[in-house]
Amino acid sequence: MDNKFKYLRSFLIFDQEDSRFKEGGDSSGYVKIEVRDGKGKLSCQVSNLKEDIKTNYKLYMIKADDSELTAVCAGLVPLAKGRGELNWRFNPFNVGSSGLTIEDFNIVAVLVESYDERFGNVMCPLASYRDGKIEWRQKMKRFLNNRRASKEESLRKFDSEKTANEEKNIAKENKVIADEEIISKYESVIESKYIETFSEDDQREESLDYSGNEGENENVGRISQDNEQSNVLKPEKENNGVKNKDDNTGEHSDKNKQEQSKEDRKIEGENRFINNTVQNEMKSETVGYKPGIKELAESFDRYFEKCNPFKGGRKEYRWWKVSSPVHLNNILYQKDIKVPILFNPMVLMAHFKHRHLIVGTYEDDVRDLSYIVCGVPGVYWVDEKPFGNICRWAQVEGSVPQYGAFGYWLVYINTKTGEVLNIS
Repeated sequence: MDNKFKYLRSFLIFDQEDSRFKEGGDSSGYVKIEVRDGKGKLSCQVSNLKEDIKTNYKLYMIKADDSELTAVCAGLVPLAKGRGELNWRFNPFNVGSSGLTIEDFNIVAVLVESYDERFGNVMCPLASYRDGKIEWRQKMKRFLNNRRASKEESLRKFDSEKTANEEKNIAKENKVIADEEIISKYESVIESKYIETFSEDDQREESLDYSGNEGENENVGRISQDNEQSNVLKPEKENNGVKNKDDNTGEHSDKNKQEQSKEDRKIEGENRFINNTVQNEMKSETVGYKPGIKELAESFDRYFEKCNPFKGGRKEYRWWKVSSPVHLNNILYQKDIKVPILFNPMVLMAHFKHRHLIVGTYEDDVRDLSYIVCGVPGVYWVDEKPFGNICRWAQVEGSVPQYGAFGYWLVYINTKTGEVLNIS
């Protein structure tokens, strides 16, 4: 600690400057400065100042010379019956965070600040000079105006940032609400698709379980009934050279016939998918049955479009573009591969955003390994990982991950156990 600030004491007596602010006699007062063990205390008293509800009196510590001026406001001097008092504590090594010591200041002044007008001329009822009186008011005027302009700019910047943050938060809240609505709507669509796809299967299984057949006879009866139901759902088809006819043909218009034809084609497609589902479920019920990678590839070939999502792809992989997560789930479900994490909200959002997923097969004959590989599209460092640490990033172009690059989060599924491979 500097010994000169171990103890310091000084008095500064005010002189009256602007007499228009006096009331009941000449304005007067003093400032007492004390420093003990590196801690400073200032006491100020004034008297005979005019009281006005629109006028404030502030005490300033000023360092001024011929070229520049620096000022620190010690605070407001409140008045009561023309008298006022102010006590202020400060750091004598760095007064008011100005970088100046208490001995650097050579002027103490009481200035008038009015609420209803900007600073014009500096109005000073009282002032005290340590080293003789000098001209300082014009420099003080520029100092106060610059400080006020800087403060207003800071307020404008703060308001602008606050408004921008509020708009950003509102946009984020709206996006969250929109995403929740999309997920809710999408989950409802998928749920309805599940019901539509499997409702007839459930009815068929109930009717088949009712029969008393056992062992091989039960399977034969089930296949026979499946074939009969399949024939019922198919549209008109030649039988021994004679077409089936609708008894009510004469009662329908051409428009109704066209609509009926479209509906028949739709039923035929849905029925073909349902029949495949039933037959494969029957296979999965046999003892020790596990779907092979080639059988899965055949199912992917039937329902999905082949694609090559990665430039310079490896020969161990084959890829298909999935336009409907419902179909992918049904295929895996009928093969007794149940992986609920494949259809979490982030996967559904990615499908909604990019309009597709990808599914592939990985075969390594040397090491006797085979996996189903499911890929969720995304943008690196923009979209979140849909499967946490159990997935890996594969970029469409280049092997080094780059911010903003498009690619897929891949998850590997063991075809023999149905378990997800942890690659973390």
